[in-house]
Amino acid sequence: MIDITAAVRTILLADTALVAAVTSRIWASPGVPRTEADDMPRAALMYFADSGSTPTSPAIPEAQARLQFRCYGTTSAGAWTVFERLFEALHNKHHQTTAAKERMLTAYLNGGPTDTMEPQTEWPCVICWFVVRYVRETVT
Repeated sequence: MIDITAAVRTILLADTALVAAVTSRIWASPGVPRTEADDMPRAALMYFADSGSTPTSPAIPEAQARLQFRCYGTTSAGAWTVFERLFEALHNKHHQTTAAKERMLTAYLNGGPTDTMEPQTEWPCVICWFVVRYVRETVT
């Protein structure tokens, strides 16, 4: 089974410019972790799959998901900086190997970016969506 959110996290954590921009605060969950919420807003990236299919059978080697990303900053400009680093790290990337038998076929921006504030917290945020396709195969 391909865990797309975990595989994407591997790619994001390998991008030094993105990691530096968010100080490694990259969360694959639909919400800011409670341990971090008191210290927000600050530069951070949160994402989760909001649609797509992740096969549960090894007989189906391909998976696709649409991931929603929320790029946070202490200001709107800071949130845009996080989005720019995310875009550079992920958009139009092809054939990125993330595990012994997994390869990201492609990733591309599919919606947004949209400048907003989190309604409950008023944290500056840029929201966007990427479509990511993975395949499980022998990578040489």
